Amino acid sequence: FKRIALKVMGKHGRKASKEEREQFIYVFKNSLYRSYAAVLLENDDVEVKVTSSSFNNRNPKKAKVNMEIKDASGSVYDVSYSLNKGKDQVFRVENIVIMGINMGLAFRDHFQQQIKMHRGNIKAVIENWSSEGVAATA
Repeated sequence: FKRIALKVMGKHGRKASKEEREQFIYVFKNSLYRSYAAVLLENDDVEVKVTSSSFNNRNPKKAKVNMEIKDASGSVYDVSYSLNKGKDQVFRVENIVIMGINMGLAFRDHFQQQIKMHRGNIKAVIENWSSEGVAATA
């Protein structure tokens, strides 16, 4: 979550204090958990299938996993996870693309919109952060 959250903050992450960065990581993580939990609770009959996986030929610290998620109504959603191997040699999710929507970029755009709305006040963005409406900005 740290890596993704800091990418979402973009250049504002460098301007933020250490406490603001840590608080955003916490808030961002919780907003994602709430979003995923809501989707999973609404769909009790979900099939998940890994369709392919590969390592990046130019950078062995990067990998990609493609999946299909099928809901109870039979709708299929293509999901692609970009992974990055950390210093501890463990792969972690770096980005998610759902049905062609790059969630990392969508969240970053949402953060930028919130910065504008709160006139550059990072603390206000963190206090009011919600992942709702992110797909609408994508």
